[in-house]
Amino acid sequence: MMLAVEYAVSAVMCRPVMGVSTAILLAIQQLSAPEFRRVLVRAIGLSVITFVGLAIGVQWALVHWGLAAMPWIGTLIQFLGGFATLGLAWVLFPAVATFMAGFFVEDIADATEAAHYGDDTPGQDQPFFSGLMSSAWFLVVAIGVNILSIPLYLLLLLFPPLLPVAFYGINGYLLGREYFELVAHRHMHPQDARALRHENRWRIWATGAAVAFLFTVPFVNLAAPVIAAAAMVHVFKFIIGPDGDLD
Repeated sequence: MMLAVEYAVSAVMCRPVMGVSTAILLAIQQLSAPEFRRVLVRAIGLSVITFVGLAIGVQWALVHWGLAAMPWIGTLIQFLGGFATLGLAWVLFPAVATFMAGFFVEDIADATEAAHYGDDTPGQDQPFFSGLMSSAWFLVVAIGVNILSIPLYLLLLLFPPLLPVAFYGINGYLLGREYFELVAHRHMHPQDARALRHENRWRIWATGAAVAFLFTVPFVNLAAPVIAAAAMVHVFKFIIGPDGDLD
């Protein structure tokens, strides 16, 4: 195991073809680093608060909106209320937790770049208001897309193998896009970041799908925002080449 970790680290430092698994492995390995601990504790605390608050909010919405509709819907929601609440909270958690990650992604990116890419030009922290607006827009889009996808998820319960494909596929795109842009905007103009994302959409989607999977693993999902941000730094660095050389 240690040999595998050492190989992954040396592979990234030499910048060969960066696999998604390597990026995730490096991000997980760095969780034990002193500069990551404070961010990790804060991220886990926010994740717990987010999930509990989300569950309470979903329960309130189901009860009030359901009972305000047809009586049979209200009865069904009361019968399945606990499962429906947990299910919807689980579906919406990646989007809300990623919005919260916007408050500490700069710290994660700084620590990752310092640890692995010290010879490169460091990224520039983004203006708080600009980052907040970008993250808020992502939150609205991600929640909207997942809510609209709920009928699809329910339908695919009849075809269980296709349900994770749909969920990870949809959220892989959303999360990959958001985390990539959060990292890329530290180094380039947003328009250039979008163009770079389109050119590397499959690698970024694959990273996002892996992150979406982490968000569905109990307890691991509490640290998923930190792992996602650090992993995307590695993916971004591979894409742009040494010290921002896009060639």
